[in-house]
Amino acid sequence: MEATQRPAAAPAVNEPPPLRVLRMGLGYQVTALIALAARLGIADLLADGPRSAAELAKATGAHPQALLRFLRACTAYGLCEIAGPDSFVLTPEGMCLRSDAQSLHGFALGMGQPGHLRPFEHLYEGIMENRSVAQDALGMPMWEYYDAHPEAKATLTEHLDEVTAELAPHVASKVDFTDFNRIVDVGGNQGHFLSAILEAAPKASGILFDRPEVMEDARETMAARGLTDRVELVGGDFLEWVPGGGDLYLIKGVLHDWDDDGATRILSNCHQAAAPGSRLLSLEGIVRSEPPLDQIVHLIDLSMLLLVGGRERTRGEFDALFGGAGYRITETIALPTLGYFPYHIILAERQ
Repeated sequence: MEATQRPAAAPAVNEPPPLRVLRMGLGYQVTALIALAARLGIADLLADGPRSAAELAKATGAHPQALLRFLRACTAYGLCEIAGPDSFVLTPEGMCLRSDAQSLHGFALGMGQPGHLRPFEHLYEGIMENRSVAQDALGMPMWEYYDAHPEAKATLTEHLDEVTAELAPHVASKVDFTDFNRIVDVGGNQGHFLSAILEAAPKASGILFDRPEVMEDARETMAARGLTDRVELVGGDFLEWVPGGGDLYLIKGVLHDWDDDGATRILSNCHQAAAPGSRLLSLEGIVRSEPPLDQIVHLIDLSMLLLVGGRERTRGEFDALFGGAGYRITETIALPTLGYFPYHIILAERQ
């Protein structure tokens, strides 16, 4: 096969239904394939051009024959191409797994972690009882699981940073932040999103509010970005309270972690704490309620249910959610993102 030929990785349009179902049923094996490719650093090793399976085995420490079989499977799924006898070259899809570029490296590693895989073994219980199954699958709630497993938590953090790196420039280009004075990031983790927004809001100070256990990492992030003097770090529980006095509240990717009761409590706490005339900016996916339905979006919706009891929402559901907490959505702006989730800016005003 010539190196310029593309493999037939995608199923044919006229594929018979049994074969399409077979491919779907093997999806968990594809997840493992992609996760291991990221873990072994195959994309990084092939970044400069073709290499033989033997060279890759030496670099990764993998068994040569087993790795050759693995690389052929990666080729069948379009992550690389055959460049010569037992040698391989990276494809654009494989480039997405590089660790030294804006990519899906953290996503691939995270999807192969037990914290994401095991809950789907309990899909039946989750659907029958409409609840999170993290306790069943992991022996503890999801966030406790990640706190107890630093390696798994690192992949989740890497993925969240990937999303932030992609989203933040688009948000900054579509919203005027120059008039805000005090920006409160609710559930902002280590503060990467708040850091990016503060670059677009030169006269604003910030408050980063999240669980006390993430504050040390957040402090390092702020120091690295030269924002120590502009950002106050506050630990707490946004289901109980939110720091007051902000004229802009940021909530990025938090609401889909919660059912309607929990999400309403978070929004209501923001409403209670916010200054009169303040605004709220949320980043969430707004999903369609009629065909065509996006496969990935609805798998993420099920993940939210199984992992944390959360959900994705339609625009009508967001209107009801925000309205019940004292906010009115004034505008939604679709964002061009990594292509796997329909993120929107949701702008709301305090009523």
